[in-house]
Amino acid sequence: MLEVGAPERSGESVSIPLRGSLVGLDAARLRNGLAKHYVDDGVAVIVLDARGLAFVDEDGVGALLRLRAEATVKGKQLWLRDPRGQVRDKLALINVLGMFVPSDEEAGEEP
Repeated sequence: MLEVGAPERSGESVSIPLRGSLVGLDAARLRNGLAKHYVDDGVAVIVLDARGLAFVDEDGVGALLRLRAEATVKGKQLWLRDPRGQVRDKLALINVLGMFVPSDEEAGEEP
């Protein structure tokens, strides 16, 4: 089950903590909620804090890819902060980790 923490907005960026698993219907709900509240809002950078995200399935990856595409079309950025374990491995396996993690963090350094 996915838990979405309270968003922290600072200027044109928002950070949203995620915990648990990004799967199935939870993935669709996250995508719809973020698209409604942030992709069409005055936010320029959306950061999903993935430190507490333990698992992501194909639906979760699909939701992240659609969110990123929607944000990009609207001139915004969407990043994952510090994905770990299975989440990082899954994104790397399908060769999309670099789309979600800035290259300095991908190399293991703090952004």
